[in-house]
Amino acid sequence: MKRILLVFLLAPFLLQAQSEFSVLGKEIVPFEMHSVNKGKLTFDSFPNAKGFAVVFFCNHCPMAKLYDERIQELERNFSSQGVHVLAVNPMDSLVYEEESWKEMVKRASRMNYIVPYVQDGSQEIARQFNAQHTPQAFVIWKEGNRWFVKYEGSFDDNGEHPNSATPFLANAVSDLLEGKPVTTPQTESFGCRIFYRKK
Repeated sequence: MKRILLVFLLAPFLLQAQSEFSVLGKEIVPFEMHSVNKGKLTFDSFPNAKGFAVVFFCNHCPMAKLYDERIQELERNFSSQGVHVLAVNPMDSLVYEEESWKEMVKRASRMNYIVPYVQDGSQEIARQFNAQHTPQAFVIWKEGNRWFVKYEGSFDDNGEHPNSATPFLANAVSDLLEGKPVTTPQTESFGCRIFYRKK
């Protein structure tokens, strides 16, 4: 009962915070990517792309580590339909040694990543999305020659038990491929905080 009351009392503040960071509907400017396993990429590197699932990810976060295989599975399930996964690491490698280019190369090799593992050293990609955590997921979709955020939030709702999880990110992609509005366009994300350097 106390827990329910606490959630009720905090709800307005949680909604306010979620709204403050939301980029739902925002246009995303195509960005250049420096990946440790696929080389230098741009959006034009994916000529069949209808959309991208952009997952902010890193090496040291315990929550992010739970999603290695799920990120790969998403790419396998949707790449042939024109939706590709980008794993973007915005963590400051000067603060976290585990987030260096060298350590990212090791992880991508060890985990046999089929998705680009991108180092966002300037944090400019993360700033466009106003990303707050790792892992945090977004779906951007092509409309004409422009790209818009159609989903933001968590990959799913159960990090430890993927077979019991509601796959929010995959469901959003499926809705868009079917030409429908995303049923659940926004969820709350959890994980390790992304700290931005001052410009």
